[in-house]
Amino acid sequence: MDQATLRLLSADNHIVEPPDLWTSRIEAKYRDRAPRLVSGETADWYVVEDNRSIGSLGTATHAGARYQTDRPYEISLEDRWENVRPGGYDPHEAIKDMELDGVEG
Repeated sequence: MDQATLRLLSADNHIVEPPDLWTSRIEAKYRDRAPRLVSGETADWYVVEDNRSIGSLGTATHAGARYQTDRPYEISLEDRWENVRPGGYDPHEAIKDMELDGVEG
């Protein structure tokens, strides 16, 4: 298939929930158990009760990067909320990020 007809479609786009998604919407009696974003020494992490980590923000801060390096496995999964690209939470900006990655839809 030649480059002019090649179409790349994503089946794995991600969104990033705002840091207060759960804590601002859940009943007060459950807030201490709800997922929340905490700032660690090297990155911000989503945690649940007893500060158990359930994920980081790194995958939402590197649009285009994994295809612009010959070592994509070295891209860190750790990052900070302020580095999350708007495409992580704004669908119009997500289209721009998909273009960076060479994804049509």
